[in-house]
Amino acid sequence: MSALDERMSKWRSEFESLGESKVRLMDTGSQVVPDDRIVFSRIWLKEKEDERRALSEAGTLSIARKALHSSYMANAIAIIAAIIAVLAIILGK
Repeated sequence: MSALDERMSKWRSEFESLGESKVRLMDTGSQVVPDDRIVFSRIWLKEKEDERRALSEAGTLSIARKALHSSYMANAIAIIAAIIAVLAIILGK
């Protein structure tokens, strides 16, 4: 493992313990050339954002699938009701 990999591993552990809000406060944006730790904090925050987005999209997809299934069931029930109504009319005569 290279020295940079070891530092990144250490920083990742530190960032996980601090949490996103405190890591965001570390980067003031006032540095012309940010140091490696700040650059890695931005990468780490982007990874966290991507993870949160993926979970959100998975949840949305799950809801959409349930809605689609419900619409199929509603259509099936409507068709059955229409068939019963037609049979009632035909047999009622």
